[in-house]
Amino acid sequence: MMAEADCYLGVKRCGCAVAIVVDTPEHQKEVRKSVAEFMRGGLVIERVTRDDGVDRLLRGGRHCTHGQAG
Repeated sequence: MMAEADCYLGVKRCGCAVAIVVDTPEHQKEVRKSVAEFMRGGLVIERVTRDDGVDRLLRGGRHCTHGQAG
């Protein structure tokens, strides 16, 4: 069973979630690379449950119309 907080969410300044990576022990190197990429893109990183992260991403983040980078 995974921990309750098992994802990193990349969030734009407007509040829209636009990126997600699942934190798994067997893929720690790839997770770190993804989080670093999110940060280079100007995103704020939040550690959330997988269900919350996917919900936020699908609730509108993929289609952010705020036009703000990062």
